[in-house]
Amino acid sequence: MLPIYLVERLETEEDVAYVEKIYVEQGSKLFAAANKILHDESIAWGVVHDTVIVLIDYLEEYKAWDDAHQKNFLYKCEKNFVLKELRKRKCRNGRTVSLEGYEEATGRELADETQDIDEWFYSEENAAAIRNAISNMNNTYGDILFFKYFVNMRNKDIAATFGLSVASVNMRVSRAMAMLRKELKGKLL
Repeated sequence: MLPIYLVERLETEEDVAYVEKIYVEQGSKLFAAANKILHDESIAWGVVHDTVIVLIDYLEEYKAWDDAHQKNFLYKCEKNFVLKELRKRKCRNGRTVSLEGYEEATGRELADETQDIDEWFYSEENAAAIRNAISNMNNTYGDILFFKYFVNMRNKDIAATFGLSVASVNMRVSRAMAMLRKELKGKLL
């Protein structure tokens, strides 16, 4: 059964039933995967619930996807939250995991020339228009932008999630941003 704070995020009983079905079917699998890595049941359940919150935020898009895309979405979101927890744990143990300056120091990731997208998200109308444009993009590009700007994954983490090189992710972000700018030219506040 869905925790009450998750139920309260949903607008209709139909949505509650839909998300609860996913939670029942996928929740224990998501928990097992998170707990296997984190070795902490309470944090693993927190990761599952954070994943469900992202699902709820993108429920309409999620409903339109095929089964494989839906499962990939859940597991990719979960992976991002597990990585976040691992980073927190490393910081608490006195080890720094900040990647500030990583790109410049190693030269392994191209400089990200797409920072202007961050300014677009300050407006809810812009965020909705961008989300819609990304969801209508070819999955090769749309998924990369979704995880970069809506799930806040770094290019390195996106590369690991999709099994790509960081250079490939950089190229896809660059191409997707060009498509997004073209699609949204004159439509944003």
